[in-house]
Amino acid sequence: MTQETVDETRQSGEGSSEPKARPQVFPLLASDLGGILAKVNRRSSRALAMKAVIDLWSGNPENSPLLNDMEDDQSFFTVAASQNGLLIRRMEGDLDSILKLNLPAVLEFYLEGGGTPRYLTLVKAGEDDAVLLGGAVEEGIQVDRNQLISHWSRVAYVAWRDFLNLPARLSVWSWGDPVLTLKMFMHDLGYKNMDITPAYDEKTALAIKQVQRKHGIPVDGVVGPLTKIVLYSEKAALNIPRLADQGPSQ
Repeated sequence: MTQETVDETRQSGEGSSEPKARPQVFPLLASDLGGILAKVNRRSSRALAMKAVIDLWSGNPENSPLLNDMEDDQSFFTVAASQNGLLIRRMEGDLDSILKLNLPAVLEFYLEGGGTPRYLTLVKAGEDDAVLLGGAVEEGIQVDRNQLISHWSRVAYVAWRDFLNLPARLSVWSWGDPVLTLKMFMHDLGYKNMDITPAYDEKTALAIKQVQRKHGIPVDGVVGPLTKIVLYSEKAALNIPRLADQGPSQ
């Protein structure tokens, strides 16, 4: 599996301990995903898909219109996310690599025969099927995994929020308040086998490797975007939208 970060735009958005109501999704069973994709064009589909992501994160379906005149799709997703206190991580890989993060993701699709891409947002995933938002179907689209994979390009844009506003990368020899913030957050999650000091030491690296191993992401002891995402996912009070119904125990 290959995972590529094309752009990370930092925002400081703080999490709220007050749960927000999220938009209800009542999916329609779709037998022809290609037909649904054919009803929208590249720009309209990416705007609708990104709006679905923002609605899920904010719990508010009434957001300001997105600037949709950018030619480059990834730039559009990055700017739209930034305007709403989010970051975007572009990923390439199989569906399992997306499901491990357990976050809604904008998926890139192609019609048979190629052409320009279309976009829908993955909002729920079960063992055999998935629910997509966007396109011309406001209620959501329920498809089986085989149908999804047959049109999916294996490119996804995952929106996330850096609740602690940490540096882009923390690793052994990092030092200072960001390390203290990370350690205090991890202690709160139950990873207590480290001293609360400003040093990113071997004990910290071992704890991070434990987190990475638990969530099935690359194990290197370094806190980058993927590690932040899975760390935040363990804190239920952050009220993060998820693909799977089960939440963390914290």
